Amino acid sequence: MVNKLENVTYFFYDNEEDDSCGSRPIETFLGSFLGSIQSDGYVVYKHLAEVTPHCEFILCWAHVRNKFAMTFEANKDADAEWFVQ
Repeated sequence: MVNKLENVTYFFYDNEEDDSCGSRPIETFLGSFLGSIQSDGYVVYKHLAEVTPHCEFILCWAHVRNKFAMTFEANKDADAEWFVQ
């Protein structure tokens, strides 16, 4: 998580085997945070968007573009090619 105004970057690590990649660590950290969260398409963020309607979730354009690039490489899809170029 990056806060450019404060020039701070947060990395989340969790040692609980049953939830190390789940939503609990970030839910705990966010608490009553109100604002926008930019992320990749990892499924945990979809869950967070459902349980924290007071936050705005926005996707990372680099990750979105990568999905089109992978589609183009796999299928040579013209729509994907236009987006990748």
